[in-house]
Amino acid sequence: MTHTRYSPANIILLVAGGLIAIFNLFLTVMTAGFGADPVHDFKTFAASCVLVIALASAPFYLIAFRWSGISTVGTWSVTLCCALITVVSGELTHFSGLLILLTIQSLIMGAINSSSKNRTPEHRDVSERPLS
Repeated sequence: MTHTRYSPANIILLVAGGLIAIFNLFLTVMTAGFGADPVHDFKTFAASCVLVIALASAPFYLIAFRWSGISTVGTWSVTLCCALITVVSGELTHFSGLLILLTIQSLIMGAINSSSKNRTPEHRDVSERPLS
């Protein structure tokens, strides 16, 4: 399990990921509140599923503050589930903006995870220093 390393680059990525996550959450809630019809056929059921699954990107962003590996896997899972549902239902053009934002958020979480894994001896966390 990869713990998040708080380097200056990771802090910038966490802020950028937070802005994307907030916008994803806003877009999803507004689409669900104003644009979603009651479920009466497969396309509206798929749209409701995409909106509910997309809401899971916010908790996975919050997990990134401690475990960047879990956050990366979670955000990519949300992105791929939403993409698969939109392709199967034929609603790709309707949800393309949401999918692009979820992909950007997943790439940011992946960058945080990869830079947290690449530790050099002179960039150790405080918790890894020997007690003397």
